[in-house]
This record gives sequence, structure tokens and C-alpha cells, in this order.
Amino acid sequence: MSATAHRHPRPTPAAFVLLFALSACDNVASSEIATSETGIDVYVQVDPAGEAWATAKLSTDNPALLEVTYLNLEDGDHLDLAVGARRWRMEEQLLVPWGIYQYVATVDDLAGGEELVIGYQRLHDADAPGTRVRIPAPIALETASTTISRRDGLRLTWLGGDGADRVAVRIRSRSQSACVTPVDHEVERSAGGLTVEPVELAVPAGADPSLPCPLLAEVTALADGRVDPAFGRGGTILAGRSRTLELTATP
Repeated sequence: MSATAHRHPRPTPAAFVLLFALSACDNVASSEIATSETGIDVYVQVDPAGEAWATAKLSTDNPALLEVTYLNLEDGDHLDLAVGARRWRMEEQLLVPWGIYQYVATVDDLAGGEELVIGYQRLHDADAPGTRVRIPAPIALETASTTISRRDGLRLTWLGGDGADRVAVRIRSRSQSACVTPVDHEVERSAGGLTVEPVELAVPAGADPSLPCPLLAEVTALADGRVDPAFGRGGTILAGRSRTLELTATP
């Protein structure tokens, strides 16, 4: 089985997305940067069927430009992804117009509990073979009814997600024109649920509050991993396993 780059990763938690600014970024050939001057950020998004999209970015500081410089892997440098005996070469994507290089792979048949390992392999400097995270178990999302009243708020509960440290909760409108303000929370997985207060389900300016509002609720079980110590600039590796539920909000 080979890695593929034609599918983009699913949207990631806001905290991970904000690891890079949406502005033009500098980039540099990896052969010019020592591993000790490199950092890594990895996000692994797992869907309910057990298919995962892994995205990795390598970077170094650029004090002269007051921004992060992203590495373009050259001269034999590459990233591998492994789950047990299965191994993939991660493929390059250039995010235009920001000038950010990222490396991606897809993995299937993840039941939960597997250790996923990212290895930075180099020809002329130290390897960093052991950036790793365990995949959370599947998580189930429930509510008393799929039709709710904004006046009453919303109670979401979840089961499963073993191996995760915390749960991210997102609520968005499913309609083309937004009919509810976005809701974002992050809580301990052990809480088992979250109450969304009526004030959080506010109607945006310009939307008709008398109409039903189709919503999408999503919970993501999040597990933090460990970055290989050879990366002198450190970094993050995070695995998230999601479940969604379609709802309708009434006045």
C-alpha cells in the first residue's frame, strides 16, 4: 500500500491551524538546516471508519524576518510514516500562496491504540526517527434529540475515545448562509459531556431567527504524542479522532 497526496487532510483543531500565520512565509532547503535547528509539527486526523490523514511540517526560526521558515526536503532527506510493520513515504505538497511545504500520507484500518511513528531520515545530518503518537479509540456522540430549541441550549454526551487526553467540540451551521454563531470548546475527555448554553446558539446578524437552523456538531478525541529529541526546536504531534452529528435548531 502506498501513501497518497491527492486528498487533503480534514480540518484540524484551531490551535493546530494557528501554528502558521496566513501570510507569505519563507522556505529553505532542508540540506541547509541541521536537525538540531529544526522543529516538527504533525497532525493526524482519523475518521470514524479508521482512515487517517497525516500532515507534517518542518520548520526553523528566522529571526531576521521575524517569521517561521518552512523546510523543503531535498538532497535525499525525507519523512516516513509507520504503523506497526506498515510504512509509507510522505509526499510533498506546497501550499500556495503561503510558501509552506507540508508532507502528507494516508493510513487505513486504524482501530485505536496503534502507535503511529514519523521518522525524519537524512543523508548528511542526524536522523530523528521517533516522533510518535497513539491513535485514540473511536468516540460516539449522542444527544437526547436531533431537534433542539435555542431557548433550551444543547447537551452533548460522548463515549469511548480511550487514549485521548481531551475532547474538542465544534458546532457549525450546515446551511450555506450561517444561521448560528460558531461554538468551540475543549474539555477533558473524562467529563463525558458538555452543555452548550442558549446564549451560545445566537443567531448572526442578517439571519432569520424564526427559521429552523441545520447544525453539525463534531467531537474530536485528541491525544498528544512525543517529538523526537533530535529536533532541537521541538514541536508537536497530535492525533484526533472525530464523530459528527446532524442537528436542527428551532427558535
